[in-house]
Amino acid sequence: MKIRNTGRALAAIALATGVLAGCEEPAGTGDAAGTLGGDSLKLGALLPATGDLSSIGQPMREVLPLLVDQVNACGGVNGNPIELITADDQTDPLPVLKA
Repeated sequence: MKIRNTGRALAAIALATGVLAGCEEPAGTGDAAGTLGGDSLKLGALLPATGDLSSIGQPMREVLPLLVDQVNACGGVNGNPIELITADDQTDPLPVLKA
């Protein structure tokens, strides 16, 4: 039970940090971030969605798309959108080598 609450707390902290910092106006510009354009930046997340540690990985897998959406709504990173790629490590080192 404590592990599940810890995972939720970490997810909430990550979401709050993304919301608070995601839309800051870059220094020296009059426009927040402009429009999205160019190549997307790929962000990979290898998390335990199944296996022994799935209670920790599931909340993280749920919050990551929210954070990516928030950053993209604010103009992305230097005008480039973020593309989220997630994979399940199954709490096992062998599948991780294939991802």
